Amino acid sequence: MRLSANYYQPFADCRRIRRPLEQRMARGYDINAQVRLPFYQHINTSVSLEQYFGDSVDLFDSGTGYHNPVALKLGLNYTPVPLLTVTAQHKQGESGVSQNNLGLTLNYRFGVPPQKAACRQ
Repeated sequence: MRLSANYYQPFADCRRIRRPLEQRMARGYDINAQVRLPFYQHINTSVSLEQYFGDSVDLFDSGTGYHNPVALKLGLNYTPVPLLTVTAQHKQGESGVSQNNLGLTLNYRFGVPPQKAACRQ
């Protein structure tokens, strides 16, 4: 099990992105947990809770801002071989807005031959 937490504090003022909008990073935090399934070592699960503070915070890059939004993210990572990881995530906001992400990651370690990196130890 892996636990982590982050706190976000903006250091700069707003910057104009297009009239009449201004943008800056929101103050907030997230709490994350990752767990590997003991009966199937190729799958990792994750859960994350995030909250940001402000009047017009856009969590989903949709153009709609919310007041002090909270979101919960659930995810699965499948690593059949060390070279490849497939990720699926679902993020749900308290306002009913949600987002699904599917990802593919290639994990290459320098100095390790590709034949060895593609095989499970």
